[in-house]
Amino acid sequence: MKEMVVSPVTWVAIGGSLGSVGRYGINLFSMARWGGFPYGTLIVNIVGIFVLGFLAGLLGSRQHLPAALGAFIGVGFCGGLTTFSTYSLDPLRLAESGKLVHSLGNMALNNMLAILAGTLGSVLAREFFPGR
Repeated sequence: MKEMVVSPVTWVAIGGSLGSVGRYGINLFSMARWGGFPYGTLIVNIVGIFVLGFLAGLLGSRQHLPAALGAFIGVGFCGGLTTFSTYSLDPLRLAESGKLVHSLGNMALNNMLAILAGTLGSVLAREFFPGR
């Protein structure tokens, strides 16, 4: 019997689907819970960069990871979960509605927290999964 091999494109599609559904759910939850500020976009961007940082840290510590896992998590899931287009649209909408301080705060939080989350993910991966 021939072994079934799943292509990297399929792993990206599956991961992207899960990430997109996750983003949608987090955005619905955050709007119901906290109202008008785009916390959902902030949350998914920070979680996504943390996961990417963790993945990069694993790779940096010379952990062997299957290419399918990188395609599934890095490109698919994180690509579907995070969104630069929404990140760009949220501050525009806030500014247009007269909430300039919220708009600037949104951009600052996304950028600063993304760098911190990526760094934290990478450091934790190297700490818990040191190179061989």
